[in-house]
Amino acid sequence: MKRLAQIFVIVFTIVACQSRSQNSIAYKPSLWDFFRPDSIRGPIVSAHRGGPEKGYPENCLETFEHTLSSVCAVIECDVRLTRDRRCVLMHDAALNRTSNGVGLVSEKTLSEIKELFLKDPGGRLTNYRIPTLDEALQWSDKKTVLFTDIKPEVPPDSVMAIIRRNNAADRVVVVTYTAVEAGTYAALDSNLMISCNICQPDDFYRVLNYGVRRDRIVAFTGTSVPDSALIGLLHRNGIACIVGTMGNLDKKALARGDAIYEEILVKGTDVIATDRCKAVGIIIQNFTIATKRKARCVSDVF
Repeated sequence: MKRLAQIFVIVFTIVACQSRSQNSIAYKPSLWDFFRPDSIRGPIVSAHRGGPEKGYPENCLETFEHTLSSVCAVIECDVRLTRDRRCVLMHDAALNRTSNGVGLVSEKTLSEIKELFLKDPGGRLTNYRIPTLDEALQWSDKKTVLFTDIKPEVPPDSVMAIIRRNNAADRVVVVTYTAVEAGTYAALDSNLMISCNICQPDDFYRVLNYGVRRDRIVAFTGTSVPDSALIGLLHRNGIACIVGTMGNLDKKALARGDAIYEEILVKGTDVIATDRCKAVGIIIQNFTIATKRKARCVSDVF
């Protein structure tokens, strides 16, 4: 009887594990390890909207490739939904600013979107097209990690379905803005890496209360110089910290010099999300050398 009971336990465990694996994405442990803060590896750049510059539009695969040719970076991109419910890379709700299209993304079918060409930051038309999220995930394989900023109209389950069918879980961090949103994605798959807005300690505990695992969090601490105590709390919990310099801090650095980035790095920031990828990449490289660390390279993920 005891032998039968042992066999039952073994069979039950196998069945339970198979059931869980069917409802969750198979993740490599290396993605969390890659972001995990330590004293051995230096910080890394997050290329805001992929790192657009003259001749290279935002949210464009060719731009992503161009950025990686000059700086070791993760890539942030934006996701919107077309009229026929396909996910494409686009920041604005309207097409006018970044393409030769007119009107809302949500009013166009994917085939209509694919007829358009993207503009660079100066408004010059390029030969580059608007990619789908599927295409971006396929492109990223063995190249970098994508931070996907999912716009409100895009259903989380659609995003997860795309990640699953591209077997892309080891190279995606989903960007969320509220603890509720983070909890929604965590409920869909508890293994998903999630960027959570954590600007004060209460934000951290709130995210945990919504079911997000500590070892699945990357913390976005805001767009100002971070608080050392907050970074200390997050680091003690094994959580990497992102500071967004795009916009205000990048402009301040252009006007007054790059010391602001060094201040952010000294505070313990692990990732700088910036519009000045190349300049910040050099600053991070120098900081890494000065602090006798090794470069945090995305190739380590793969």
